[in-house]
Amino acid sequence: MEEASWYLGLARSSLQKMTSDRAIPHYKPNARLVYFLRTDLDNWMLQNRVAPEQEVEQQALKHVTSKRR
Repeated sequence: MEEASWYLGLARSSLQKMTSDRAIPHYKPNARLVYFLRTDLDNWMLQNRVAPEQEVEQQALKHVTSKRR
């Protein structure tokens, strides 16, 4: 738990609350210790990507020009 909280930049109490709320992927094989896979943490951190303004503008232009046809 300590390493995962450091890796994510979260307080340990915040990470404990997230695990109890099932808001973050984790493993609890013996009902006491909590384990995390780094790949799960990476994927969790990379969800909800925010596109840069230029990308949004390009997508909007593409959408508008495709609707005209």
